[in-house]
Amino acid sequence: MSVSKNPSVSIIIPTYNEVNNIEPVVEKFLASQYSNLLEILIVDGHSTDGTQDKVIVLSHNYSKVRLLENPRRIQSAALN
Repeated sequence: MSVSKNPSVSIIIPTYNEVNNIEPVVEKFLASQYSNLLEILIVDGHSTDGTQDKVIVLSHNYSKVRLLENPRRIQSAALN
């Protein structure tokens, strides 16, 4: 069995009130130009600082970025 040198990956970023940090983080992942990056899932725990609005803009600009909600507001739930 051979293992690919560039496996397909999804990046999951749990967030809460990260409006100032989310865009640079997402752009760094996208700038890597990793050939098999499937998606960047930003799982937000009901931020109150505009993080969701920022992610919506990012998702319009980059097709690989998606916003998901984390109603439980804890990191482990966001990763599941």
